[in-house]
Amino acid sequence: MSEQWTNTPAPGAQDTGFSPAQVAAPTPNFSAEVGETPEAIRAYAEKTLAQLRESYTQARQAMEDATAAMEASLDQATKGSTELNNKVMELTQRNLNAGFEFARKLASVRTQTEAMELQAGFMREQMNAIKTQAEEIQQLSARIATDASQPFQQQVTRTVSRFASSA
Repeated sequence: MSEQWTNTPAPGAQDTGFSPAQVAAPTPNFSAEVGETPEAIRAYAEKTLAQLRESYTQARQAMEDATAAMEASLDQATKGSTELNNKVMELTQRNLNAGFEFARKLASVRTQTEAMELQAGFMREQMNAIKTQAEEIQQLSARIATDASQPFQQQVTRTVSRFASSA
């Protein structure tokens, strides 16, 4: 069913007195033939396309660099995690050895006073050892965090510098 234009207004609408042809938007008049693009529009499109290509290339390179930096950071974090695990194992072994040594000495005491003195000395040594071990873990953890984040931080700095210089 095709609609036909009539000069009859829709119910409830006001009659403007203009025909649909009179109200239609005018068609722009380009100087080029139909199917041809004016030179100014073509030049603008080519310039825009070149800028888009350059932006895409820069963004792709930045993403590839960031990915490589992230992989380097993750490699460092993995190495650091292994190092931290080894340190915890070493400290655990030290504490176990100290406990066994304490038990060996405790088995050879003759009086309750000797046992109390031995116990007090062992507790003092262990408290100092725990303090030292906590400092070792803290220093190692800080170094690992710095080492792991360094490749990514360096890449961010390079990327910011690159974009700042190209702007």
